[in-house]
Amino acid sequence: MGEQYRQRAFVRLLGRKPGFDQYGGAEVYGEGILVPDPNNPYGGDGAVAVYFGGEHVGYLAQEDADRYFPTLESMHDNGVLVRVRARIWASRPSAGGDVNARVTLVVPEPSGMYPSNDFPNVPYAVIPTGRRIQVTKEDEHMDVLAGYVLRGVNVDNHVAASLRSINEIRPRSSYECVQVEIDGQRVGVLTKGQSDKLLPLVRHIEQRGYVPIVRAVVKGTKLKADVVLNTADAETIDEDWLDDLGEAVTDANIDKMPATTPRPDFDWDD
Repeated sequence: MGEQYRQRAFVRLLGRKPGFDQYGGAEVYGEGILVPDPNNPYGGDGAVAVYFGGEHVGYLAQEDADRYFPTLESMHDNGVLVRVRARIWASRPSAGGDVNARVTLVVPEPSGMYPSNDFPNVPYAVIPTGRRIQVTKEDEHMDVLAGYVLRGVNVDNHVAASLRSINEIRPRSSYECVQVEIDGQRVGVLTKGQSDKLLPLVRHIEQRGYVPIVRAVVKGTKLKADVVLNTADAETIDEDWLDDLGEAVTDANIDKMPATTPRPDFDWDD
């Protein structure tokens, strides 16, 4: 909400893109950054500002801000903030007229914004989210997974899982695949087909001295549990993200707050 008060921001973001001056508009995809804003006088118990491409593009609707603000404020106080997938659409069909704009975010539930386990104590890179991938052979590792299952029916435990390229041994052959680990313990592998899509990315990260980390969910019971990953693969990973691997290690969704993105002062226009 509040896009109508950020018109100059949308001109800077999309003003030169084809279609911006037409009713159909122009769109761009990327990362939105959520920043808690407790000083917003219209924010009730706390507002949540949305940034995109370094521009302040609006706020979460108040009913959503009420749900997310406590988690975001706690993370902000610890020097971290949330990056989410975002789509920006904007149109100004009349030269010098008003900009029509819409910001759409893909935001996990508050409980899924930060993993229940710790990140590794070695350099790591968290792969951006993409599609859901079911892990296999979890049944062979229930001694480990039982400790990550939360009580209740279909209760998700959001964890940080690491990926490793290995040679998986079959009775008469072997194949290179992606092994999935939680806190350094194996919990399964990906199928050959899924591994083929992820292996180039996993190897690319490993070769730069980082441990590949992905968002994962563990749910089930102590007798049977499933592990599902949410990750981009070698075909869908953003080129800019790959380029950034040469810089400071970041975690894509829960990233160290950049010095260039301070908490904003409340204002309706830049």
